[in-house]
Amino acid sequence: MPKTQRPKPAQTPRTRLRKDEAGRSDIIRKAMGAGPIFHIGKRFYIYPDYTLSVRKRRAAFTEVRGLLRRCPGVKYGLVYPATLKITTSAGEQKSFEDPTKAKHYIETDLHPAGPEGE
Repeated sequence: MPKTQRPKPAQTPRTRLRKDEAGRSDIIRKAMGAGPIFHIGKRFYIYPDYTLSVRKRRAAFTEVRGLLRRCPGVKYGLVYPATLKITTSAGEQKSFEDPTKAKHYIETDLHPAGPEGE
């Protein structure tokens, strides 16, 4: 087996993938709570690797998240695999797995501000 070469200082590091799901999720969980990770004085990041079906489900919330950005005082996040959690400025919490229902709730109850320039 050939020896793996390190990238030269001007090159970006290569991505390493771990094949087994249990080990990968363990690494990601530890990395999220560990704070910044440095290797040879350079900071690097570890991002979760989602399946195609999960990526599509998460992408379905893109328009909804755009509406939420225009709602002052509202906090939101997308929880794995694809659940949108919303906390209103009054502290009310809602969860949605369907982007259509989330959009209806935002437009009827949260009333997002118009796009910039209107």
